[in-house]
Amino acid sequence: MKEILNIKLYDTKETADMLGVTELTVRNYFNSGKMMGQKIGGALYFSEQNIKNYLHGDPLIQFTDEERKKLYAIGTALFGE
Repeated sequence: MKEILNIKLYDTKETADMLGVTELTVRNYFNSGKMMGQKIGGALYFSEQNIKNYLHGDPLIQFTDEERKKLYAIGTALFGE
């Protein structure tokens, strides 16, 4: 688990372990839109909210507005616009 600005983020392996599926299945969920996540520095991460949304059958909510703003600021600081 990685925490950025109080947002808990789980990588593909951690997410797969939580859900009892393979990493490939988690990537397939992401690629098909069943589960939302965020690529940061080339790696795929899922917030607690992403995982909860998936479990509740609501993949369309990715990050809260506050989480999205924080992650955008971090991405911009690290990689530019």
